[in-house]
Amino acid sequence: AVAATFPGEQAAFLYAEAEAQSVWAWDPQVVPGLLQTADYARAVMLCWHEMFDAPPGEADRRVEARLLRQEMLDRDPPLTLAVVIDESVLHRRLGSPAIMRDQLMHIAEASERHNVTVQVIPLAGDQLITTGAFIYMQFPQVHDVPLHDIAIVEHLTGSDYIEDEEDTYRYHKAFSTLISRAL
Repeated sequence: AVAATFPGEQAAFLYAEAEAQSVWAWDPQVVPGLLQTADYARAVMLCWHEMFDAPPGEADRRVEARLLRQEMLDRDPPLTLAVVIDESVLHRRLGSPAIMRDQLMHIAEASERHNVTVQVIPLAGDQLITTGAFIYMQFPQVHDVPLHDIAIVEHLTGSDYIEDEEDTYRYHKAFSTLISRAL
């Protein structure tokens, strides 16, 4: 229902995410959307809207959609979420100090859920990956037909959906490496 209110590429992402069994998210810049509080999400959206002119209500619609997406963590069976963020994300202030405090508390609380794992790549140490944010989605088997994993790479003008098995395997390996080296 949320996806119907967004243009094609965004709707496709929301539909895919809703069908996923598990989502892995790597982000070196911001807290991934499935763990954002409303105020933090709004601060992220406002940064975007300062750069690019957008209709006034778009930020509110996106924040609302982000919060609705988080309900997948409570569905039956719940979405399994694994997040790796760069330590700099924890220090980068978006919005007021109060917004950041609430966001950090939200991450800590979410990490206590049985279906959510949060890990941090420390600033001190070797940089393992030199790519921007990506999301890796795994899907359940449907009627004896395995569904292929996909990776989504967001960039300034949209997102790339990677479905080729050899290419998605590289994202799988990259995330597995991040997990093995993160705190």
